[in-house]
Amino acid sequence: MDVTTTPRGFEQLVGADVRQSSAIGEYPDAMSRPGSSYLWINDGHCDRATVHTIVDGGPGLTNIAGEIFPHLAAWLKTSSLHLD
Repeated sequence: MDVTTTPRGFEQLVGADVRQSSAIGEYPDAMSRPGSSYLWINDGHCDRATVHTIVDGGPGLTNIAGEIFPHLAAWLKTSSLHLD
């Protein structure tokens, strides 16, 4: 899946309702890494713990297409939806 940037500078997946959120989490470098704290997935505002649960196959949001899982895992590792 292709990753584009919104007019506000946050990454989003083309063809999927997944994008970085502007909300800021509570960890030391959160302010210096915009988009690293939360994702919008479908209509759900997901923190990093929720995204971990989704990637690990636990209960979470339903109707998530399988092709986005590598992008979610990449975001957890690098704070970017881009695959390396």
